[in-house]
Amino acid sequence: MDETLKNRVVIILAVIAALLFFATLSSCNSAWHQKSAHDKELAARIMLEERISKFSQEKSALEEKAKARENEAAALKVALDTAKKAQVQEELVNQSLKASANRTLVANFSTTAPSVTITATDTTAGEPATG
Repeated sequence: MDETLKNRVVIILAVIAALLFFATLSSCNSAWHQKSAHDKELAARIMLEERISKFSQEKSALEEKAKARENEAAALKVALDTAKKAQVQEELVNQSLKASANRTLVANFSTTAPSVTITATDTTAGEPATG
């Protein structure tokens, strides 16, 4: 009986050892899958951080360009306003000069030329028009 007891103990220990071996293999497999998932997540995070960094740099570059365009637009608006004011001034000067020239011409004409009456003629017959 001593021999059968020893055999049973050996069989029980072998079964326990096999169970522990399979449990260890299962644990290792689970740890390997978890490490793989962690590595994938870490790689995805790093990729997203790089994309965010890239987008941030592009955003600041675009903001600088937008600011430059706004400054350029403001400068062009000031130049346009100045040009409009200058144009208005020139038109006023031109009107003033025309009025002055007309007054001078009328004054010169009335003092030097005798009074002349101009009558309208019919362009088709060459005779004075009747009114």
